[in-house]
Amino acid sequence: MVETGYSDPKNVIFPLGITDRVEKNVEVAIYPGRLVMVGTTGFDAKPTNCLKEPIGYADYERVNMIDKPATMTTAYATSVTAPICSAVGKPVFMPTGLPIGFKAEEGDYAIPWGTAGQVAPAVEIGGKIALKVPFVKKTSVFDTGIDFPGGILIPDALIDVSTAASGATIDVGFINAVESGDEDGLLDGEAAATTGLQTHITVDATAGNITLGAYLKSVLAEANGGSATNLAVQKKYLTDGTIKSLCYTTSNHTITGWIYIFVESPGLVKVGKFKYAVDATSAAQNCMLMSEI
Repeated sequence: MVETGYSDPKNVIFPLGITDRVEKNVEVAIYPGRLVMVGTTGFDAKPTNCLKEPIGYADYERVNMIDKPATMTTAYATSVTAPICSAVGKPVFMPTGLPIGFKAEEGDYAIPWGTAGQVAPAVEIGGKIALKVPFVKKTSVFDTGIDFPGGILIPDALIDVSTAASGATIDVGFINAVESGDEDGLLDGEAAATTGLQTHITVDATAGNITLGAYLKSVLAEANGGSATNLAVQKKYLTDGTIKSLCYTTSNHTITGWIYIFVESPGLVKVGKFKYAVDATSAAQNCMLMSEI
């Protein structure tokens, strides 16, 4: 038997049907297949923005012809009525639902991302949700293309190394150009010399050896037997929507792996799992989820 995989459906968001449906006024333009949250009033709907929980997906089939967008990649106009559907335990097709910069693997969790109702791959570590971002060797600052909306708390970031190299390190932060970000503000010289999850250096005689970035630490210096010891006290960083472009820089070593950025917000909940692998590192791509909402 040959595994044929999945084929994207044609003009269908819910290939196996839905579990619930409500009609909402489109307050802000919504694309079919995108995640939707409640708008200004209970009758209004707009794309999710990571700050409020989603209530469903915008449908394409179950809509009157007057309000129906011309194609699945055309947004609903404002002030029309759109069907917002749930599909718990069923597949949902999301045209260009995975934004640029991400790479999803089959079985990854999907969480709302951005301000247009798209999703991003995530993992759960210790009961906490972390955004999953791929990395490869980049010896100068690399803009991933991933933008963080304002209002998200970042309590930590970890590196999961797939291809290691002796002496290798990685910086992770937000691009400095234009945005005045800190390009190693999340991780500063985190080791990538062994495979698997890496731990931070949080105590060292030299403050510069601490690998938590400035956004995630306060450093305390205290005397210890006559010598100075620097201790990093971990803190959370709140994104402001201006400093937003996620970037990373590696040392001159051939390394690969994943950056896990822990994120906290009422709207950042698991909405499903990716049904097949999707690579959107160069451009937004279609994706399909097994929905949990």
